[in-house]
Parts: sequence; structure tokens; C-alpha cells
Amino acid sequence: MGQKILHLTLSKNWFDMILSGEKTDEYREIKPYWIKRLMVGPDEFKEFDIIRFKNGYSKNCPQFDIEFKGIRIGYGNQRWGATPNRKYFVIELGKIYQKEYEKSKELLIDDLNNLSKNPKVIVVSGQKSYTAKDLISEIENETDVGKKWVNAHMNITHEINK
Repeated sequence: MGQKILHLTLSKNWFDMILSGEKTDEYREIKPYWIKRLMVGPDEFKEFDIIRFKNGYSKNCPQFDIEFKGIRIGYGNQRWGATPNRKYFVIELGKIYQKEYEKSKELLIDDLNNLSKNPKVIVVSGQKSYTAKDLISEIENETDVGKKWVNAHMNITHEINK
């Protein structure tokens, strides 16, 4: 049986803070939707193997997996978006699983290096065109464009290997 994954979508600010290791909890309001998704009974929380955070809703949006450490009800950190004196589902986060992302990043850079040997090759991303060398720079500098390309490569690789 596959992993039990909690899928959560975040705004860029919270996504980046968690990915950097600065934010170690994620909050969800105590409302019927989240009660159904996070609880199995009145005093029992669901268990997950990992949390998959996405920054956006498209297929190619940036994403990463992180260790699920548990859920509790409590107060959140105001610096991390919590309202004072309001209780939340506090989803406790562990280590970030970056291996798949980093491996995909390395493979994509290798592929682009091979393409860059032909200076006529142009890669189109959205409405902008890049040479292979420019795209490598975007990836190495962790720009939004670079992250989207690595996530797309990772998703394609994952689908091919299923």
C-alpha cells in the first residue's frame, strides 16, 4: 500500500519559510472541512507518512515533501500567520525530503548541458525564451523559473518510472 500523504497548498511566503527550515509548524483553522481531513474521531487525529506542500495549483508548481510529526490543537506563532488567542490544528513538521528534488535538478542540468553544446537550441518557458545555459543559471540560482523546471522534470520522471 502507498504512503499516506497529506496534500497542502501554501502561499509563496509560507512555502519558502517551511522550505528554508524557518517555519516548523503549519496551521489550519478548526472548521468542519479541516476536522474531516485531519481527525478520525472526537479526540483522535489522522496519521500521515508525509506532507506534500505545493505552492500553487498547476501541475508544474513548486512542491516538496516533508516529514509528518503529528497534529495537535493549540495556539500558533503570530510570525507564522496565526491570529493571537485563536486555537488551530497545529501540524508539526519534521525533516524536508529533498533527495528527489535534488536528483531531478542534477539530471535536468546534465540534460541542459548536453543541449547547450548546440547554441541554436532555445527552451521556451511560458512566454519567455532561454538558451540552455540561461536555464541552467535559473536552476542553479533557485529562481521561480528554475524551480518550476525542476519540479516539472521531477514530476515527468516520477510518471515515467511508475
